[in-house]
Amino acid sequence: MTLGTFVDYITGVHEPSLSATLLAALNEGKGVEAIEAIVPNGVRHLLPQLNVTPAWPRTVLLHGTEDGVVPFGDATELKRLLDGQSVECEVLTAEGEDHMFDIEEDAEKKWGSLFDKSIEFAFRGL
Repeated sequence: MTLGTFVDYITGVHEPSLSATLLAALNEGKGVEAIEAIVPNGVRHLLPQLNVTPAWPRTVLLHGTEDGVVPFGDATELKRLLDGQSVECEVLTAEGEDHMFDIEEDAEKKWGSLFDKSIEFAFRGL
């Protein structure tokens, strides 16, 4: 996954690489609306950002700012899309952390308060 080809894998779109095409568009600062034209209709259902509606459940995103697998900008973009559909969403940020920061040996000690905030968010919706 760290090669950035997971989208190619799940969609079957390898030539040209859908992952590379999307990454280039995102690096150019294009939002999800601009990249919709890049993604073939038959695979749009596989990309959550292209399926945001008011029926989306309230969402908490716990994300490392140095994520090498899913760029941090994906979290803020999803929040923007959810906000636009009036879906409650919070982004909780693990400053300087990579994708799997929550499974590191000292994660609970280091990020416990952030984990608690995500649990509080979940329980507020029950």
